[in-house]
Amino acid sequence: SGAGTFAFAFRRSHPYLTGYTIDHAHCEYLETAVEWGIPAVVLLAALAAAGLWRLMREAKAAEGMRGAIGAGCLAGVCAVLLHGLVDFPLRIPAVLVLVAVLAGMAAAALPAQSEPAPATRWKTAALAAGSAVLAVLVVRGLPSGWNAEAHYREAGRSFLGGRFAEAAAADRRALADCPYAAAAWNDLALAAEAQGNRVAAIEASDRALALEPHTRRIEWSAANLRLRGGDVSGALALFGALAAHTPELRRPVWQICWDAGVPPALILDRTAGRGAGGLGEYLQYLVSQGRPEAAVDACTRSPQAGELPPETLRAVFDGLFFAGQSERALRLWQAIGGRAVSFANGNLASPPRGWGLDWAVRPSPGIVVERRRDETGYRLEIEFRQPQNIEYGGVTHDFAVIPGREYRLILEAAAAGIGSSSGVHVEVISPRRRLAVSEPFRRAVPWTTVELRFRPMAGDRICRLQVFRAAAASFDNRISGRFSLRRVSLEPLARSAARRFSPGASRGWQ
Repeated sequence: SGAGTFAFAFRRSHPYLTGYTIDHAHCEYLETAVEWGIPAVVLLAALAAAGLWRLMREAKAAEGMRGAIGAGCLAGVCAVLLHGLVDFPLRIPAVLVLVAVLAGMAAAALPAQSEPAPATRWKTAALAAGSAVLAVLVVRGLPSGWNAEAHYREAGRSFLGGRFAEAAAADRRALADCPYAAAAWNDLALAAEAQGNRVAAIEASDRALALEPHTRRIEWSAANLRLRGGDVSGALALFGALAAHTPELRRPVWQICWDAGVPPALILDRTAGRGAGGLGEYLQYLVSQGRPEAAVDACTRSPQAGELPPETLRAVFDGLFFAGQSERALRLWQAIGGRAVSFANGNLASPPRGWGLDWAVRPSPGIVVERRRDETGYRLEIEFRQPQNIEYGGVTHDFAVIPGREYRLILEAAAAGIGSSSGVHVEVISPRRRLAVSEPFRRAVPWTTVELRFRPMAGDRICRLQVFRAAAASFDNRISGRFSLRRVSLEPLARSAARRFSPGASRGWQ
């Protein structure tokens, strides 16, 4: 590939490098083979081995201090060459000078022959011929100039200063010295785009991609260039490869595609990946960006939606709930929930699905939630192991309702050793306010029937039953003990019962 070009050759062959730059192979012989070619490495190794072998024989034959000095210096040279198997010592000038000094001391310490013996003249001729061939190969591999880095930096300064023609000229000078520099081709593409020459910009970008097809910076810049030029398909092909191979770039890829107005269906199909893992991360991104409706569309479109973990779907469902997007939440549940739109699992006969219109448990430190069998069926037990002053709402069950209609929710609850003045209560909430709440459970309370009456607000198609404990300002703000509930049912009130319904009654025991 030419002298000093290992880094470019490596970036061309190694997919999606990490954040740092790899300049050397950490094997002197491998790097030399890449830059000078295998013939040059074979010749160089043969000549070096012949020279060292000759000096070692002479050191062995020498007597006294000269032989010891020669042998010691040659041992130092061999040590550096052995180190070159796992590092690049000869690329460091100080080490290279040390090797040259040791080789020179070894040659000077050993006795010199005034006239080569006739039997060794052919060896001398072979050495001269090999050196000549090696010199030709080395000269052929040298770059045409030595100022590529200086020209490249000059181009960067000109581009930042808005002098795009000067930047393009400096990039061309850098490429004349080092045509393998994909970064210079990439900057030349940006300069051409800034001058309005989109054709030249694409050509330079393609050249950079050909030299380094799997480098983050080059691929990112090329994709952006195509996106700005209206080539959405070409941009998504590059962005999709980046998102598939570099997880830390997925969110920036999705953000730039959304900002550019790329259709959501294309973003999902081309950049979110084909597995449930990529889809789950994309859904979390959509919810975090306030796009729950797009998350629902992605779930309903993707065949991997049913493979998503409950915590991912719970995050999407929570985003829809608190955004007041009840209709979309119901559509999501109907598409992949697999159950009727109702109070799905009030008796806990089925294991909690963990999201949607079922029991959901949000992990909290120091709190353990388990479904257990008892004499009436199953119960959900929440054990508080003395977490410090926690505001807890980690156990919920969402259910579908009709706005404006009155409902009665009935459940059985019990407490054992609840050690906090704030206690634990059960409440029904909508995305906008609390609709009904029980009295708090403190200390020990046997199984007790709780009845909550409430009327959903206009536009609310989903309400939430929640086990809640508020943060306490008192001294005993740690909470311990167990809270259990079971046999939850929901029924709409008849019109005659609705007329007798008092709004204040929903806040206490019935």
